[in-house]
Amino acid sequence: MEYWQDNNESISAWLFLHEKKYSIIFQTTEPIESFAFITPFLSQFLHDAFKIIVIYATYNTNTSKYELYEIMKIIDGTAFPLSYFLIATGKNWLMVNLLAKWYETLKIYSMNNVKNFLTDKDMVQIGATVLIWPNVCIQLYLWHIKQAVKQHLSSKKQVIQIWYNAQEAHK
Repeated sequence: MEYWQDNNESISAWLFLHEKKYSIIFQTTEPIESFAFITPFLSQFLHDAFKIIVIYATYNTNTSKYELYEIMKIIDGTAFPLSYFLIATGKNWLMVNLLAKWYETLKIYSMNNVKNFLTDKDMVQIGATVLIWPNVCIQLYLWHIKQAVKQHLSSKKQVIQIWYNAQEAHK
């Protein structure tokens, strides 16, 4: 196969990207293996054009169970991939720090004016986001909100009724 460059999937992906002239912008080997790259779309936008960005994650992407994160820009309902981050699965605190380093690199490249960040309620993504863009407005995908409401409403779990007593609250 043309894309298969090495028996190690991570090395194979890195070599393929290097061969295709993609820019690797961030890489780690310790404490866990990861690397990020940018797509040609990133250079097509003005330096401060990224007021709204979207992140999407795919888990267990290969036999090594890596996670693949993608940053996109939405224009007229179409998503343009700007950067990808391939990372071995790790502990949450470690993932927050590594995602934050990727975001920080992207901020240096061009994403220094992010105002809105769309995510699927992943606390690792949110934690890393507020470290790099502390004043950003975190927004959830509508699909995930609808799924959560649907799941909650269809739950057979007994609803706990809590009665509020204003007089008791003021004692």
